[in-house]
Amino acid sequence: MNLYVIPHALNDMATKFAEFLAQGVAEMPDIDHVKWTTMPDLDEFLRRIMLRAAAQALCGPGLLEVCPSFAEDFWAYDVAFPTIFRRIPRVLAPKAYEARRKLQENMKRWHVWAMANFDWENQAAIEESWEPVYGSRLMRARVVMLRDSGMSLDGWAALDSGFIWTYPDDPTSGPIRKRDDPAIYQSKMMGKESRSRNAEDDAKATLITTGIQGHFYPFGGGIKICPGRYLAKQEVMIMVAILLRAYEPEAIFDRADMDQARTQTFDACSLVARLFREMHEPYHQDL
Repeated sequence: MNLYVIPHALNDMATKFAEFLAQGVAEMPDIDHVKWTTMPDLDEFLRRIMLRAAAQALCGPGLLEVCPSFAEDFWAYDVAFPTIFRRIPRVLAPKAYEARRKLQENMKRWHVWAMANFDWENQAAIEESWEPVYGSRLMRARVVMLRDSGMSLDGWAALDSGFIWTYPDDPTSGPIRKRDDPAIYQSKMMGKESRSRNAEDDAKATLITTGIQGHFYPFGGGIKICPGRYLAKQEVMIMVAILLRAYEPEAIFDRADMDQARTQTFDACSLVARLFREMHEPYHQDL
């Protein structure tokens, strides 16, 4: 699978992302070139247009056509994930588990539609870097892998729900994360020599690294490094280029919404901004 997420293999997917993002920007009805438009939450605006573009670039436009509530269900699951991750019982958090079920139902519905519309006998379509049914070659490779695994369609949907959720996520995520509540030891005995012999003599102890290769890297590394880091970097740069070409932005720093919890890497509060649409087209192939 890693062969499909290396830089040169992602060029066509990045190009499609740029096309879909530019299309989404051009179709935004609430931003014009006559007056400034205030966005109460710039993060919500960016998430909305970037998710649609990323989903279509990865899975093809059929995902949003077959699952019109995909974006809404995706972000509902994003909010619910910490609850599920902490293994809170279903009876205490039914909405969180319902959000997961809805996202998996979306993926299951898309798989059924794609299998009925893709011709696996067409070798040219299989080898295409991007086609409208499964989208990227990466998703076609995943389908082959899942089909050969012997899992049920529910299993496909569960795995792809997790894959889709992590796909547009922070490219610098990894096994090492800063603790939110670092321990601070203030005991007077800290740093002082003990007058008694240690309970266990570790003079002959050895360092064992079996099973942890590639773990202790900031931002991910080794065999655990984020495989989508190249595409995520391209998407960020494409987003900035297209939005700055399409809009004249102006940030309004209002940190009143500090109670809104998010699982992304953005600030915990919403960023208010004003946007003014430029007169030229938001995207060109040579951008």
